[in-house]
Amino acid sequence: MFSTGLDQRLRVWRLQLPTAGEEADERAHVGLQLLASTVTEVAEPSSLDVMRTTASSHADRAAQTYSVLIGGRGVQVVECHAPSACV
Repeated sequence: MFSTGLDQRLRVWRLQLPTAGEEADERAHVGLQLLASTVTEVAEPSSLDVMRTTASSHADRAAQTYSVLIGGRGVQVVECHAPSACV
């Protein structure tokens, strides 16, 4: 999952869902784990769109790559190689 805010940071999150056995437990909860973040050049970001891009070779298919478009006072595209690097 991706998010951005007025601090101009793009953040990459992992959604942690309860396992099948934990779903019946009232104490089980959904959590978020921050995987990566980077500063963007877009002031006052107000929109975000994500596109998963295809791997160029068979060896690259294990790593997922995303193009993240951030819009606000300007536009920027950030490439993210999940789960931990955005440039």
